[in-house]
Amino acid sequence: MSQEERRYVVGSIKFVKQALIASGWMDADPEIHRLQPDIYVVNEDGDKGGKSDYCQKLGIEYLVLNARRHPACQNGAAPSFEDSNSAPHFERAK
Repeated sequence: MSQEERRYVVGSIKFVKQALIASGWMDADPEIHRLQPDIYVVNEDGDKGGKSDYCQKLGIEYLVLNARRHPACQNGAAPSFEDSNSAPHFERAK
């Protein structure tokens, strides 16, 4: 799935006000200050680079999601969303 497709999927979630793509997470700093989000969400791979401390300083809830891939999506293969059983399942990382 391309970055634009991922942004579209995330942005289509009812509770998401705006989904952004940045070349580096600090590139989003001006937008974060403008939007003043309640929650900053990353996956486990994106949980690095001082994001948690940054969010804490701004009073933003920092949420790390754990994506479990369906067995059909091994080796980074993109899921087929035509089969709802292939879609990745997200949950809060522990």
